[in-house]
Amino acid sequence: MKLADLQTIQAELKERLAREAEQTRLAKEAALQAKRNMASSHDLFMRAIGKVTPLESSSPAKTTYRLSDDFEVAHLLENGNYRRAGVGVDVIKRLQRGDWRIQSACDLHHLTSDEARGVLAGHIQQGLHEGWRCIRVIHGQGYGSKGGTPVLKSKVQSWLVQMEAVTAFVQAKPEQGGAGALVVLLG
Repeated sequence: MKLADLQTIQAELKERLAREAEQTRLAKEAALQAKRNMASSHDLFMRAIGKVTPLESSSPAKTTYRLSDDFEVAHLLENGNYRRAGVGVDVIKRLQRGDWRIQSACDLHHLTSDEARGVLAGHIQQGLHEGWRCIRVIHGQGYGSKGGTPVLKSKVQSWLVQMEAVTAFVQAKPEQGGAGALVVLLG
């Protein structure tokens, strides 16, 4: 390689570095101008809206459920499943398949009816506040109750039907509690 060739390569490198430096300078200048424009737009917006007062932080309205033990639910159930009026049959099938992930469980074992009613209502309220879509309610199978018959099962079904937040429910799969639990869709 000759000295002239090296000088040509050196000149080309200097030229390329100068072009890259110019491109970098132009990019920085464009970014600075964009920042100025954004600041100007923000100032314009702030002048246009005038003085503002922040709203007070609001939490979702607390729903108070008045749940009756005397509400007859059997006529609203289909094979132990429930869906609110206007909700498609496919919702029941999807709940049974487990299409919605269970986000929380409410265990009512060993509670009196009054305690269970309060815990269930509170859990549904928390679910609404947290944005839960699907929960499991464990009412038990009644082995511990007098006569070994479920007491809470029918009451829980009745209470859930009375809650506007409940879209549908089905009996849980065996691995989720079977006849001792319900999978509940909130909406």
